Order: sequence, then C-alpha cells, then structure tokens
Amino acid sequence: MKNDRFKNYQANIKHLVLDFERMEREGTSRYYDVEELETIIDFYLDTADGDMLEKSVSYGEELFPSSNEIKLRRAHLLCFKERYQDALTILKDLESMEPDNTDVMYAIGVIYSALEQPRKAIQYYRRASVDGYELSTIYANIGDEYAKMDCLGEARNYYRKAIKLNPDDEHSLYELANCYEDSEMMDQWIQYFDHFVADHPYSKVGWYCLGEAYYCLGLYEKAIDAYSYALAIDDNYDYAYMQQAAAYVQLGNLGEAIRVLHEACDHVD
Repeated sequence: MKNDRFKNYQANIKHLVLDFERMEREGTSRYYDVEELETIIDFYLDTADGDMLEKSVSYGEELFPSSNEIKLRRAHLLCFKERYQDALTILKDLESMEPDNTDVMYAIGVIYSALEQPRKAIQYYRRASVDGYELSTIYANIGDEYAKMDCLGEARNYYRKAIKLNPDDEHSLYELANCYEDSEMMDQWIQYFDHFVADHPYSKVGWYCLGEAYYCLGLYEKAIDAYSYALAIDDNYDYAYMQQAAAYVQLGNLGEAIRVLHEACDHVD
C-alpha cells in the first residue's frame, strides 16, 4: 500500500522519488539537477514526510549550496517544523536578493499568518499575486486573514473571488458561509449559495452551505432538502448527515433523525 502515496502524481515524479529513496537506503550518491531536486523535495512537502524532507533538502544543499530555490525549500522545511523565525530569516535574505520572486512573497505571507500578523500576511500575499499564479489560493488566504481581523466584508469579497476562479475550493465555500452568520446577512447568504448551486449543481459543499443558511433561519424543511442534495452527491458526507438529523430534531421528528444517523453509520467511519 505504500505506493498509494503516488496516486495523484505523474510517473516521472514517482521514478525520481523512488530513485532518491533507493540511493538513501544504499548509502550511495548520485547527481540530480536543481529541478529534479525541487521535484523530490516538493513531493515530500506535499506528502508531509518530515524525515525524507530533511534528507532531500540537505542533499540539495550539498549539491547546490548557493541555489536560492533550495534555500527557499529549507525555509519551507523550517515552517514544517514550526521554526517560523528561522524560516523568516532565510526568506528575508531571499527577498533582498529577489524582490520580485512571488514564491518567496507567498512563503513570507504564510509565515506571518502563522505568527498571527494578518496585516503583514495580506501585504505579502498581495505581492505574491502579481504574476496571476495560484490566485484562487492566494485570495482564499487573504480572506482568512481578513476573517481573523473580523473584517468580514473584505473576507467575503476575497472568498468570492477565490470561488469564482475555483468553484471546487471547499475551504472558501465553508469560510464564506461562516462570514454570513449574522442575522442581517441571512438573505445574502441564501441568495449567494442559491445562485452558486444553480451554476454548480454537483457541488456538495455548495448544497451543504445553502442548507446551513436555511437551518439558521429556522427553515428546517428546506435545510433538509439541501442536505439531501449534498448526500446524493456524496453519501460519505458526515457533516450533511449530522445537520440533516439536527434539522429533523428541530422539527420534532426523532424517528427520521435516528434513521438519518443509522444511514450515516452505514457510510461514514
């Protein structure tokens, strides 16, 4: 089952990673170019393999001690270890050398977010956005920072931007719904997600968030219907089962609530 970790990766990445691991096991050495090492390191970052991440970054530093791309990945490794100030020191040096490097700007934004400095995080995320790459992720991150500061209008604006670019962005969908949890915003909450599911009828999170709006307004029958659509799309959706059962409880229909929870037990671990 170990090779399941390569399920979402191309064959060339699997080949590189397995070759690197073979070299490590045998205690030998071989040459990789910078791009190959970046690919190997990024795989371990993505899969959160801390031990191999350390080994691959260290090997990269041996081969290319002056490479800014390897230094950037050392900073990522330090972030993985939650050594944020050490990572920031490296990144600030890289910023002085490459002030237009959006990967560096993004990484600094992530650190300031972890350090609970949302205004600085937003500043760097905006600098990271200038090349238009991964904009949906950047907009979602900016939304998170505004939400931390309770600037919910700005947060909603950026979450909507993120969703427009990537309608499958479940994080932004959930967080956008959270930003509407105010009695004065309920109509806008329903209006947004009603339009969203009309445009994206197979979005389970879209239907769930619409259900949550109806639930908060006490429109439990409509909430149940929305949760049903979410479950028709994904019958492993635990949140939808729980909230649908809660809606039945609110209606005093405990038999249906129990039925939903039994159904959930058949599908959800």
